Amino acid sequence: SPSRLPATCRPYRAARRRRQSRARVRGKARPLNALVVALFVLVSSLHSQLGLQVVIEDYVHDPRVQRTAVRLAGFAHVVIAAAGVLAVIRVAGGGAT
Repeated sequence: SPSRLPATCRPYRAARRRRQSRARVRGKARPLNALVVALFVLVSSLHSQLGLQVVIEDYVHDPRVQRTAVRLAGFAHVVIAAAGVLAVIRVAGGGAT
């Protein structure tokens, strides 16, 4: 019974339950859901990048600084989108531990 175990054993039992839960979930990947989430990440990143580009073009008046800021924002959004898609792939593949 759970109440009879000493307090020092309870964290170990909780960890064992988490491992068993992950083992049950690993075999139930839904590739269509992962595809939809990955597309959402990509579209969200593109939308964010385009919005930031408009803000930069409106408020940065030096052309060289403007070009540099737009390029850096674009690069940052590509990195963020790639990290998001890789995270989705990792979770969908059951590798998230």
